[in-house]
Amino acid sequence: MGDYYYKILGLEKGASLEEIKAAYKEYAKNFHPDKQGGSEFFKKRFQEIQEAYEYLTKNYNQPKPEILEFHVSKEEISDGEFIEVYWETKNAKNVIISIDRGKKFEHTNYENLGDFGKKKFKISNFDNELSICLVLWSFSEKKEDVVGDAIVVKKKVSDITKCTHVNRSYTFELVIPYQYEGFMNISKERAGVKLNGKWGLIDKNGNLLCPCKYDSLFFNEKEGLLSAELNGKSGYINQNGVEVIPFRYNKDDLGFMCEGLVSARKNNKWGFIDKNERCVIPFEYDDASIFSNGLAPVALQSGWFSNKIKYGYIDTTGAKVIPFKYDKAYEIDIFISPYYDIGVFSDGLAFVGKNNKGGYINSQGNIVVPFIYDAVSIVMSFIK
Repeated sequence: MGDYYYKILGLEKGASLEEIKAAYKEYAKNFHPDKQGGSEFFKKRFQEIQEAYEYLTKNYNQPKPEILEFHVSKEEISDGEFIEVYWETKNAKNVIISIDRGKKFEHTNYENLGDFGKKKFKISNFDNELSICLVLWSFSEKKEDVVGDAIVVKKKVSDITKCTHVNRSYTFELVIPYQYEGFMNISKERAGVKLNGKWGLIDKNGNLLCPCKYDSLFFNEKEGLLSAELNGKSGYINQNGVEVIPFRYNKDDLGFMCEGLVSARKNNKWGFIDKNERCVIPFEYDDASIFSNGLAPVALQSGWFSNKIKYGYIDTTGAKVIPFKYDKAYEIDIFISPYYDIGVFSDGLAFVGKNNKGGYINSQGNIVVPFIYDAVSIVMSFIK
């Protein structure tokens, strides 16, 4: 069946999501019945094109990001020296290099880098060692993949021995042994560590808070929790490694937590649960996104005998505040949070679709910008 849908859009099997969207846009434009005098042939063809697009996007599996190469030009440096970082990756929508200079200094992040390249950094003001991290993010509607690796670069021994003040010599003690494959900075008190391909948590003294057993970890700084995957299931843990949302959900059945609520799917219906897995909004929707500005887009089937869904908005109590009459704005292009491409509010506005065009509505549901656009690029303020 999947091969047939690819052929309808003139694509080879395994085409990327961008190729699917581009083909749909072209075919929908050329075969739209309104442009062909309402011809029955074009009506049927247009329905096949829509059906193919919906099937392929719904069943599209975003390939996981991979780090093919990651190394630096020096293992030891002095304050003020340059260091070059080399990387090669694939399947990442956002490539980030993060430089951690130690507790006393701020991190520096460089985002939206290319799939491969090299970059020279001048390193000033750092502790006895610094961590250079490579993080790959890949996002789709209900799935996120985060892959990371880190290289520790030490300060030259000759520089460390110069740390004296008023006849008092400063010595440095190794607190956390060099045994981990990677790390993730969480706070001044906590860090994620990778051992044998699995992630766990340690405190600032190197004590293991939870064993390295998770397939992936992602720190949600605003909510103070970590989303994780364990044996193909998704859940959440706190910064002490204690499970707060048990690992009972399939990977695609648990969303991203915002404003204290996270979308979840049970029996093929979506609802929202809180940090204690208490059901706040019943599992009755056919699709659900995230909360922002107190509102979340959710979808309901438009009729008993229809496979079409329409989006509206609910508040954090579950009250329906904007009618269910909008389509998914699938052409949207969001760089910071590309895994959500449907009507999430930012600064009081949301980009939604209607009749294959996009426009903006405000939090009262009023149309602010008419439905005349194919796409929009915005930066989500709620991910700051």
